[in-house]
Amino acid sequence: MKIATRRAPGEPILDGRPIQAWLSDAVERHNVVGASLALRLGDSVHTAAAGIINAHTGVEVTPDTVFQIGSIGKVFTATLVMQLVDDHLVDIERPVRTYLPEFTVGDVDASQRITVRNLLMHTSGMDGDFLPPDDPWGASSQAYLQKISLLPQLHPVGAYMTYCNSGYVVAGRIAEVLRRKPWAELVMERICRPLGIKNAYAMPTEGIRFRSAIGHLPDPKAPRRFILAPVSYLPQSIAAAGSALCMSADELLKFSTMHFSGGLQGGQAIISHGSAMAMQEQVVALPEFSRSGYTHMGLGWLIGRHSDRLLFGHDGSTCGQYSYMQCMPDRGISFALLTNSPSTSLINELKPLIHGSIAGLPALNDPEPNPVHFDCDRFIGVYENAATRIRVTAVGSDLHFETESRGSGTARQRGRLLPHSENCFQLEADDPALRGKITFLGDRNGRPEYFRLGLRMARRIVS
Repeated sequence: MKIATRRAPGEPILDGRPIQAWLSDAVERHNVVGASLALRLGDSVHTAAAGIINAHTGVEVTPDTVFQIGSIGKVFTATLVMQLVDDHLVDIERPVRTYLPEFTVGDVDASQRITVRNLLMHTSGMDGDFLPPDDPWGASSQAYLQKISLLPQLHPVGAYMTYCNSGYVVAGRIAEVLRRKPWAELVMERICRPLGIKNAYAMPTEGIRFRSAIGHLPDPKAPRRFILAPVSYLPQSIAAAGSALCMSADELLKFSTMHFSGGLQGGQAIISHGSAMAMQEQVVALPEFSRSGYTHMGLGWLIGRHSDRLLFGHDGSTCGQYSYMQCMPDRGISFALLTNSPSTSLINELKPLIHGSIAGLPALNDPEPNPVHFDCDRFIGVYENAATRIRVTAVGSDLHFETESRGSGTARQRGRLLPHSENCFQLEADDPALRGKITFLGDRNGRPEYFRLGLRMARRIVS
């Protein structure tokens, strides 16, 4: 299909085309159902939209279409907590039990030691992907806290950084208790409305008022075709971790702009300058070869540097919807891409274009492989967390892996582990979202104790 390339005055160019022409073509090439892109350059915001919001209805995506932003909602939760810090109601260095005396996980020592900072930086060691369904009588973060009383630790408090949804539910609960309001009310009242974010909601029941996208997943019978996701939302009891908040891409940029403006919006402080800067500090190093070019975890934000320029952002995924946000404050640039079907290849094309043709930065490249001789037997085993079981096996001199959902017990993905460097392998799989570097960490009787993919970890249970 020939894409028109007429350019509006001042419209940015991606790969030689205006952003609308680029997105229309890219959505088709990458087989994405629908997408909305917003790009801020200084004081100007440029938008583009392509595809449809629902494969059954065929309604088109427009720039005001509202998508679920998934785990980007965690940064909103971190902002709510830092507002409590500004009001001298929370000290993030203090244990969670200072504010939630009932907080208990399966490890007695961890229950006493986990701090608010650990929650915000994903260093609590709690098994992070515990996502139980809402109770029949309604969603409740208080009920969630009761359910994690036997939740095991993946690792000791502070030993590693591992992505932790459960920790952010606890952080959101602190805000609820101290402000005496539900998270969904707090995020609208204390962040969205002061920022002028109108095309947004935090309660699924409000979705009917908006042009709302629904998520899609590949049809198992025809992977190039998409079907509606089997559920529209993840449990609302984990709203603070990213299961609830929905907005358009341009509205999301109002939030990111506030952060790289030092917490200010129109002269009003949403959070203090000190808290905004603290959230952007490179506090905890991420595992080597983390995806997206980030090297550190801040308080809510993922942080990196590109050609010595600060960048920070966050991604999200939920029920067939995928979100990406990144800020380059030194360049006055930020962008948000929201989609309603798997879109790894689309964002992997977009980021280098924005870094290069918009920000004028060189390409980010992974270190060259440095494969070493390795003993297959050392890595073979079963690794597990609350959501996933991973089997690493050997076929001749090659390592293979298989993941399965612990909920269904059915195999989800298979592939190979190709040596990249000591304890690091390139993971090759059919699903682009799964491809990347995996690392083996720790030591248990001469064998690695942990399998890490992206920011998530699984612990060895069988040698």
